[in-house]
Amino acid sequence: CYAVYAQPDLSEKSIMEFIELSGKNHAETFQKDKRDLSLYYGKQALALAKSRNQLDSVRLCLGHLAVMYASKFTNWMDHDSSVLHLNKAFAIPNQGTLSDSVTLQFCYVHGANLYLNFDQRLNDFDGITEAVRLINKGEDYYISKEQLQTVESAELINRIEENEISLLIVKGDIEKYNKDYEKSIISLQLAINRSVNSEHYKQSFLQAQAHSRLAEVYSLLYNQQDAIIQGKKFLALLDDPVNKGIAYNNLGVYYNDIKGDSSIKYFEKSISTLQQVLPSNHPYLLPIYNSLGVLYTLKGDDPK
Repeated sequence: CYAVYAQPDLSEKSIMEFIELSGKNHAETFQKDKRDLSLYYGKQALALAKSRNQLDSVRLCLGHLAVMYASKFTNWMDHDSSVLHLNKAFAIPNQGTLSDSVTLQFCYVHGANLYLNFDQRLNDFDGITEAVRLINKGEDYYISKEQLQTVESAELINRIEENEISLLIVKGDIEKYNKDYEKSIISLQLAINRSVNSEHYKQSFLQAQAHSRLAEVYSLLYNQQDAIIQGKKFLALLDDPVNKGIAYNNLGVYYNDIKGDSSIKYFEKSISTLQQVLPSNHPYLLPIYNSLGVLYTLKGDDPK
């Protein structure tokens, strides 16, 4: 029952405020109550948009809910609900406005990301074909700099910039999945540059994500030095313990190929950071324990 999470004066909140609340709680979906709260606010936004018959806002809310249902932070992932909400978003007729075009691009970009994740996490699921189709559709809604200069709404400008950066990150992820590493590096570096040149997204989590993905590509190319540089840039932009714990773990992996002692240090930091918010037996921690155990064994420190 989602009503248990109701807050005072919800009737006075706008659709975008509900979406913001949903997104803030979604960042912590490794906690069940936060996940439920994220879905609750997302559903409140959708109900409000439907009550006002604002179809472009209905599409936006459906797209956000599709993302909420495909949480990556836990073993929980409702693939069916995610795809259902995404398909409902695409079924709404084009409203012919710039705002709705921006929303459509959001749905295509994040839809591509969802299908790529489904491909990687679900057995016998071919998501890459749909991911490529959706990201190509997303590129069709590109907003030129000239068009952007005519937009007066700061909120819409931010959404356009977010779409552009997100598209480049997802495109880089798809190229990495297809082992087209040179193109992936170009796309992810463009995402970083676009973030750095944006007043709103400079030093944002979007920029952090681009650094993290670029580090992964360099690691796949056995370029651990550049992977470490990008991994540290990812870490420097984070303030929440879960993503910091992930960043420390990534650095442990990158250092493992060149310097064992540094690798141990970062794995230990990863565990101590994640244990601030996760129980010691959480599935997220198990592979880190294993990596640390292997390194201790190789070092001759068997008791650890």
